[in-house]
Amino acid sequence: MSARLPLDEGIVLPAPRTFDPNPLGLPPVAPVPMKKGQRVFAAPPRMVRAAKLGTSFMLAMATFLAMEGNDYVVRVGFGEPYQVHPGYVVVPRPGRFRRGAIVIAGYRDQLHHGVVTGLRRDRVMVQYTDLGFRLGDQRLAHDRIGVLSGGLEPGAYAAYRADQEYRHVQLVSSGRHPDGKTVWLAIEHEGQIRLIDEAQLVSLPRPRFNPRPGSTVLAAWRGAMVRATVRELERPGLYTVKRPRAGAPLLVGPDMIMPVT
Repeated sequence: MSARLPLDEGIVLPAPRTFDPNPLGLPPVAPVPMKKGQRVFAAPPRMVRAAKLGTSFMLAMATFLAMEGNDYVVRVGFGEPYQVHPGYVVVPRPGRFRRGAIVIAGYRDQLHHGVVTGLRRDRVMVQYTDLGFRLGDQRLAHDRIGVLSGGLEPGAYAAYRADQEYRHVQLVSSGRHPDGKTVWLAIEHEGQIRLIDEAQLVSLPRPRFNPRPGSTVLAAWRGAMVRATVRELERPGLYTVKRPRAGAPLLVGPDMIMPVT
């Protein structure tokens, strides 16, 4: 490992923290080519160090600094740089910022989902859809946003069958394990990490699924996909849904609902 990381300005950063960059033993993941200073979402060092299946995990806004072999060297906030396997990092991908496009962006330093509501000069207008409340359109720089193309991909939401219900998860990375199966690292609602066989996953949003007010859907609530009725659609992609015999309505995005199965 390099002793120091030189910067263009002549400043020298401390050596990356030394701990196992792949505590879960994830299979190799091809690194995404990046430029120094590019924004990514990464598991903070304390969570990487303590990572075990079922432990708490999150994806924080981070900065890519360098490559160390096949690993990334990143930094969260103003913390120390650290080396981490690419399987614990989500790299926002560029794409077309069309109205209604589902995107990932940072809110309060964590990865969140939203929809593009429009363009204004050199900014993209984004409505966050997974906060549980209306924040209003946010003006974000292009390089702070990643466009999700649909299907199973890093940063996207998905559902999987567990016992008698579907669970809602955020995907982080995938890899082919020794048994030949493709397995995804995913984060549950309360932050627990787990490995899920790709064959168990259902990508969200579902293609050509456009529920209207009055439609019955499965909506994400506390990690589970529960039956609910669409009350209102605030275009281009914020739904108000109501659970039967429940209290306050829920605000959810298009990748937090699915057809009743």
